[in-house]
Formats: sequence, structure tokens, C-alpha cells
Amino acid sequence: MPDEWSQLYDGEYSEVALPKGDWLVDRRALAELAVRELKISSEDRVLDLGCDDGFMLKLVSRVAQNIVGVDVNAEAISAGADQRLHVMDATGLAFADASFDKLYSSHTIEHIPELGAAFREAARVLRSGGEALFIYPWELFRGMAAMRSAMKLTGNPFRGRDFHLRRLTPARLRTYWEGLPFEHAGSKLVFLRTPQWVTHLRRQ
Repeated sequence: MPDEWSQLYDGEYSEVALPKGDWLVDRRALAELAVRELKISSEDRVLDLGCDDGFMLKLVSRVAQNIVGVDVNAEAISAGADQRLHVMDATGLAFADASFDKLYSSHTIEHIPELGAAFREAARVLRSGGEALFIYPWELFRGMAAMRSAMKLTGNPFRGRDFHLRRLTPARLRTYWEGLPFEHAGSKLVFLRTPQWVTHLRRQ
């Protein structure tokens, strides 16, 4: 991963860009969405891809006890103080093949430089028949949904493009998982205070 990219994600980013009580980003609703769409159960082995300090993981773990989270932000992982959280790049997951039944990722994939590699890793660590849910922002232009965070962090709202490396839609996202052992279980636009895309994939 490029050093200049990973250095964007530190304790300040976690606290300022991802405040847990933010009225605009309802993380409880996002956790409920992941549980509902994936039908997560107590028997499932679950991966939270891009977990930050584990806020969503702790909510989902009320349903699924066998859950781990990974994030590139080492300071957020440390602040989470939870042994289920690991510092890890989505493009190089340190898990065996077919380790998980379910995988969800909330507002992470738009930040990943090598998104194709991340999808390859997601396919690798999911068992056959496993399912993945990706939640990502609806944007008119790249970085639009990160303008508020960029303003807080840098004083320049247009630096949202530094954080959102591509403007994703279901059609554009398909180009990153086509050719992998995934089938498209559906995509839709949901409104959780802000419009967000949800793409559901099933591992063949």
C-alpha cells in the first residue's frame, strides 16, 4: 500500500471523520442493514472489512459471536481495545482460504487504491456459498460524500478526493469483481439519512 495513502488514516481521521455520535452517519442503522441483508446468525464466521475502532463490529457481535475486524488504521484499532480487531490491509488478508461465511464492508471500498486486489482477497477468504455486502456512498462527483470530513481534517472540502479514490456505482463496481467466483445477488440505493449504495455478492 502506498505510504502517503495509509498515512491519511490515523487517530484524528477516526475521531474527526468517523465520530460515533454523528447525526448524519447512522452507524447503528448500517450494522442493522448488514445483519438483515446477510441474514447473519450466531453460527456464522463474519469478517468486518474496514472496521475502524470496531464500533459496528460490537453491534453485529450481538448476533454473531465469531466475528473479527480488520482496518489499515492502526491508531483506530488500538483505540478499539478489542482482541477481535486487527491491523490489516484489505489487499493482503492474513486469513486462510474459506475462513468466513459472511463479510461486510461499510464505507471502505471507495478508499482502497487496489480495489481489484481487495475483491480477490474477499473471494479467497469466503467459503463457497458465503456472502458479502458492500455499502458505499452515492456521489454526484468523486469525493462529494467526503467533503465534510475533508473540511474538518484539512480545511479544504475539495480534498475529499484524497479520501474517496473513485466514484463508485453498482455498474462500476462490477468491473472489479467480474471474473472472480462471485455472483451478483443484487444492488440497491438505500437512504439512511444520506443515499448509499448496497451491493450484495454471493461466493460461488
